[in-house]
Amino acid sequence: MGAAFCCLTYNFSHKEEVKTAFDFDVQRSLTQSGSEYSGEIGMLQKISAWKDLRLATQEEAEKFIENNHEKWDGAMAVSFHIPNKYKSKEDAKAQKLYLAYQNLVREINKRFLERKSLFIGCKHCKSRISMKFVSSTTCPLCSGSFLSDTDKKRIEKAEAKYRIANDAAKVASKSEDIGWAVGGWASS
Repeated sequence: MGAAFCCLTYNFSHKEEVKTAFDFDVQRSLTQSGSEYSGEIGMLQKISAWKDLRLATQEEAEKFIENNHEKWDGAMAVSFHIPNKYKSKEDAKAQKLYLAYQNLVREINKRFLERKSLFIGCKHCKSRISMKFVSSTTCPLCSGSFLSDTDKKRIEKAEAKYRIANDAAKVASKSEDIGWAVGGWASS
């Protein structure tokens, strides 16, 4: 006998609504798949554990159930925040900064690869390499970077700005609405 992971999602915040909907889905599963080790949601019978964790995403809630549910237990219900339907200002700012970061990297790479000198010296392995053999900003011999310290700092600064804005966008996209992931390991 094995087990199959099954999980359903409900965008209701009240436990009674979730329980009613889950009970309906269990009965439908038992009718369609039978009750003999089908590996379907019907094998979980009822919700035996409620975890009001309010995780950031539905995926995190499902992963929590997958990692913490025991095969012969009833279903586990874990709450999560339902994301806002509307993009926030922070999300738009994060996208704008990500595009700026990508454009900066492209501009630096293009400027480097279109240089007029026929050879480039590597600061790391001290080699002198023909530009015919260089297709990126890293040394083909030692994988060291050909970029100047200034260019590296500019890229790091742009990436850091994007990361900060992206983290702020994740916080802003959280809503107060919660949903429930319900499931577990069903015997099969």
